[in-house]
Amino acid sequence: MSYFLTPEAIFEMENGFATGNNEKLRTLISHALTYAPLEVVEHAFENCTFICLEKGGAFFPNSLIGARNIIVFPNSIYTWSTDRQIRTILHEAAHNFLGHHSLAEPDFDMYLLDYDDQEAQAWSQVKSWLSRSGYTKPEKERS
Repeated sequence: MSYFLTPEAIFEMENGFATGNNEKLRTLISHALTYAPLEVVEHAFENCTFICLEKGGAFFPNSLIGARNIIVFPNSIYTWSTDRQIRTILHEAAHNFLGHHSLAEPDFDMYLLDYDDQEAQAWSQVKSWLSRSGYTKPEKERS
């Protein structure tokens, strides 16, 4: 049976390694991953490095670089609504958890064939996690 952790527990669990000791990103990731089951959080921290760049928003599997998977977010993520931050972080974590391909992989044709399916699977996984965790959109962001 899976269970969900508090942001504080995830922050301590991460210990700065997966976020390169970027405290702002570490806090953001810790908050978003409270809506994912423990096994997803563990999988992300064991296999991924999260970074922010001027322009970003991608998943690069370890098959490309022979190390950890890289999840890149744009620096603008800090200015997004909380709901968009959570959904975006969970979406990229879902690609990792589901073992998806990436745009940057050598077999680009295979990626193109799988792209729509992978996106649909990732968003479906996010929806499932949010539903199971009892997530509700922050009141100030409801329309």
